[in-house]
Amino acid sequence: MTYHPMDTDPEYETTEGRIKQFGDRARDGARKLSDDARETARTAREGAREAVHYGQHQIAAAQSEFERGVQRNPGLAVLGALGAGIVLGMALRGRR
Repeated sequence: MTYHPMDTDPEYETTEGRIKQFGDRARDGARKLSDDARETARTAREGAREAVHYGQHQIAAAQSEFERGVQRNPGLAVLGALGAGIVLGMALRGRR
């Protein structure tokens, strides 16, 4: 019969058990980290989705308010656009 340390040596069994226990703990820790990362990514995705939805709503509201303002005061809108055009033209002309 061949001698195998694991058959008779209690220290070997203890070491083997510790190694297995360490491996189990490492695997459980890695699994928990993976689950936590997955949950964090899901939460970030939901937050980003809500922020985009909120931004789209705010832009639509601002656009509607702008359109109502132009409809109420079309002359003021034309003068504002003319003024913005003049300022922009002067700024671009000065860069040449």
